[in-house]
Amino acid sequence: MKSYGSLKNLSFLAFTAAPKSAAIEMFGIKSGVGKPKVFHLYSMRQAIEEGFILGVLKNYMTCATYLRIGKAVADDTRYDKSKASKALGNF
Repeated sequence: MKSYGSLKNLSFLAFTAAPKSAAIEMFGIKSGVGKPKVFHLYSMRQAIEEGFILGVLKNYMTCATYLRIGKAVADDTRYDKSKASKALGNF
């Protein structure tokens, strides 16, 4: 992508999804034996590693963990409650 530089009329689009059987039947590479195979695989992991998409689970936190941390902060007098809550929300 860096080799293309900053081109105003150029867009890069990537689609990641698990293809349905019908799509593989129609567009896949047909082998003499067995089912057709996909002709290209661009995984979500690869797209995240290359910076094309964001990893939605990077900062994932369960509600229980969020509430437990929030309670610990609220109960601890060393922290300003509003600043700590804001920092936790931004995390």
